Amino acid sequence: MRRVRRYLLGLVGAVLAAGGISFVVWQRAVTERSAAVATLLRLGARIDYEEGLEADSLDLGWIGRTFGIDAVADVQAVDLSHCNVQDSHLGLLLKFSRLHRLDLAVTPVTGVGVAQLAELSELEHLGLFNTHVRDVGVVPFGAHQNLQSLDVGHTDISDAAVRAVSTCPRLRVLNLNKTVVTDESLKALKEANDLRELYVFCDDLTAAAIQEFVKLRPECRVFSQHISKPEW
Repeated sequence: MRRVRRYLLGLVGAVLAAGGISFVVWQRAVTERSAAVATLLRLGARIDYEEGLEADSLDLGWIGRTFGIDAVADVQAVDLSHCNVQDSHLGLLLKFSRLHRLDLAVTPVTGVGVAQLAELSELEHLGLFNTHVRDVGVVPFGAHQNLQSLDVGHTDISDAAVRAVSTCPRLRVLNLNKTVVTDESLKALKEANDLRELYVFCDDLTAAAIQEFVKLRPECRVFSQHISKPEW
């Protein structure tokens, strides 16, 4: 059995070397990803791998059975909503370079911790509902190339954050409910060409600004206290 294991390790090393990757570096990265997953699971996270693979799946191949699921599959979704996750934990998420979905709703995280997550270049959906995030955590996502939906409802983000994310070329859904944004945010969002759903139940937005936005962007569904029914 030991001889077979040595052979398999040697084979993995040869394949990696052919690709210019050190086996030691690869194994360290796998170990760090596995440790990050373990820590997040202890916090109560729900984690999904690509193609719905589960950690106890029997169809991982011999590499997966030898080194674990993190050697053969990428974490693509992490749900930490309602968990006691702190800013100090968020750096663990950077181990998942292909992360697509992240939900941090109703957690005590702040903008200081969230800002670093802008490095996740493949992130498509980010949930920050009812967190302690302010502009400093959202502005770094300005011009993010893959972000498609952002939920910052019930946070203290302002116009500065909205101006930043309005430059995200693929942004389609934005929840600004119960934030402190003003009419200036709607002016910025007029240029968000891919935006299709906007939630703006906000005290500082005027009915006139909402109606003007609806008129200029009829393809975008707007939900607001200033609209008796959604207009689309």
